[in-house]
Amino acid sequence: MASMLNSGNFVLYDDDSSVVWQSFDYPTDTILGGQNLTDDDSLISSMSKSDHSRGRFYLNVKSDGNLVAYHYYSFASDEDAYWEWDQQSFLCKIEPENNGRGPVCQSRSLYTRCIGNYSTRSVLPRGPHYRLCFNNSNKPGKKLHKSITSIYRATLDVDGNLRLYEHQFHFDQGNNSSRVVMLKQALNDTCLVKGFCGLNSYCSSNMSGDAACKCYRGFIPSKTKSSPNMPMDCVQMLSKDDCEINKDRTLLYNFTHFRNMSWGDIPYSVIPVLKMETCEKACQQDCVCGGAIYTNNRCNKYRLPLIYGRVQNDSSTVSVALLKIPSSTIAIIPPPTSNDTKPKVVVDNKRSLIMILSLTLGVVSLICLAFALSIFFTYRRQFN
Repeated sequence: MASMLNSGNFVLYDDDSSVVWQSFDYPTDTILGGQNLTDDDSLISSMSKSDHSRGRFYLNVKSDGNLVAYHYYSFASDEDAYWEWDQQSFLCKIEPENNGRGPVCQSRSLYTRCIGNYSTRSVLPRGPHYRLCFNNSNKPGKKLHKSITSIYRATLDVDGNLRLYEHQFHFDQGNNSSRVVMLKQALNDTCLVKGFCGLNSYCSSNMSGDAACKCYRGFIPSKTKSSPNMPMDCVQMLSKDDCEINKDRTLLYNFTHFRNMSWGDIPYSVIPVLKMETCEKACQQDCVCGGAIYTNNRCNKYRLPLIYGRVQNDSSTVSVALLKIPSSTIAIIPPPTSNDTKPKVVVDNKRSLIMILSLTLGVVSLICLAFALSIFFTYRRQFN
């Protein structure tokens, strides 16, 4: 026998009315009231709003009781984490001394909404249990009409942000209606989601939190893309081989500067320097270096590809990212507001310029030589 419960749990029973399978044991991108997450369970985002296959982000229950969000194709290291519950006031802990009677929260707001439970059973036989709660204490709640029924869910959305939704069902004398309201989100800035943008690109957001991914100067969008729903990767216009075969690398590269730019990877080299120009020179002479961040008299050098690039508008520490770009690239013109989304790149190729000048000089020399010979033979005939 099968049954769809009011909680949203789809349950299969055997002949003895015992549960043999239930959908709550297999979480997707959403947790509902009464649903449990245990060790190593995850919420996995969808690929898109219409494609509910496995997406790019997941929220994992760690063995120490932490709940951490990662980019799906990362190593799940501390550097890859972009949100965790113990840094936020979103979750409530059910203390043993409370005998499980209810959540003990930092804020006892009347507007706190709790969705589901999760626990760490592998640490202790009766380990601590937690409730996934969102605190709405900053927004006064409105008392709903008696004819309105609400169901809450927390979803790890396509963009990697965890949000709390309220489904309001209005039943009034046959005029039934419903609506969905987003009550809270874990991150107010989408650019804080590591992996939102692809390789060698950075995320920039406006005051409303809308995010856009852009290629660094000297990089162009990659033509290879595994899926239309995957983020855009960018590739450099000059290969590393060009750097290694040239002894004077100052002619190959220039630098463009980004204030308060951050990268998520760990620098492979950190050297003390007093001036930003010294940091530029160190990266310029190093073929491995794709860019550097100069801050607090330190030069942090990074390899390509650059990951988790983000402009930190709220940063209190002044830093300058030094991005090494081919010297042949003098400008990148942003795309016009049309269907053409590829950036236009203006390239000044020095080899082509030298060849054109050489050909021009050669043609002029031939013309001059021909003119001189014609005058010489003309005067010779007249003399004879």
